[in-house]
Amino acid sequence: MAAKWVIPEEDNDKASRILQKYTNGKIDVYSPDLLIYEVVNVMRHRPEINDEALSINVENLFKIYLSYNLT
Repeated sequence: MAAKWVIPEEDNDKASRILQKYTNGKIDVYSPDLLIYEVVNVMRHRPEINDEALSINVENLFKIYLSYNLT
């Protein structure tokens, strides 16, 4: 689900709604300690994501991770 927050693909809207529900305090979201590494690994193996897009997506993922306190 976290990969869908930064990679445009099918069902992004569902992942965004889950993040919004978390933001509004309606649900709890837990993440593994390796969340960032796992999502970066997914992006690294996507042929349509070049180095520049990977860098931007990683930066956005860190912003989401830190701003929503998904620790």
